[in-house]
Order: sequence, then structure tokens, then C-alpha cells
Amino acid sequence: MRDASDLRILLWDIDGTLIRSIKTGGYKDYTIPVLEEVFGTSGRLSTMRVSGMTDLQIVAEALRDEGITHEEIREKIHHLCEKLTAEAAKLAAQLANPQFAERAPAEKVAEVNARIADIAQRTAQLEQSIANLN
Repeated sequence: MRDASDLRILLWDIDGTLIRSIKTGGYKDYTIPVLEEVFGTSGRLSTMRVSGMTDLQIVAEALRDEGITHEEIREKIHHLCEKLTAEAAKLAAQLANPQFAERAPAEKVAEVNARIADIAQRTAQLEQSIANLN
């Protein structure tokens, strides 16, 4: 049996429910274009407060007034996950580029790292939500 002092817990607060950062809205920076590509609109995401909401709640709420149903979202959820994952790969490639690292201030590198972590976490949440639907 492990000693309790060996145990660790990792908490994610991607949406700012527990802490606040100087830069807000990073999630929207990459999600709005992805929703526009997948659904043809990002609905009202740009004006929404998304703290405390799951990804599926955010997508459903953002697109509801556009007439996009939960069924339509479920039909495209795999495509949505693919696009979010592709965005994460683009950000990772940008960060790995030595020219980017040389000219990017530390704050920009930290911002890109945060966006990558955000995309990865939200992709995992979407995949879990898909698994729960089946």
C-alpha cells in the first residue's frame, strides 16, 4: 500500500472556474473558427460566458439559437474532435518551430502552451462525452 504522502492529484481549471488569468477567451480563439467550419456558424459563442460548462453544453448553447439540434451536434461530434485536435497539432508545431521560439516572448510561448493544454483537455472531454452517448 502506498503512503498517503506519495499520492498526488492534478486539477484542471481550463475554463477559469477556480482561478482567473490575465488572458481570457483563449478557448474561443480557436473554437469559434472550428465551429464555423464544422457547423457553418459559431452561433453566440463569442458573447457567452462558458465557465463551468462542459464542451457539449458550450456547443449546444452556442448553436441553439441557430436551430442546430443536439442530434445534429452528435452527428458531427467526431468531426468537431478531429478539428480541435488538428488545431492542437498546429499550435504544437508552431511552438516547436525554432524561429517562433527565438522571436516569441515568454508570454506568447506560455499562451500557446496553455492553448495546447486547453485543446487537449477539451478534446478528451468531448471523446468521453461521445463514449457516454453510446
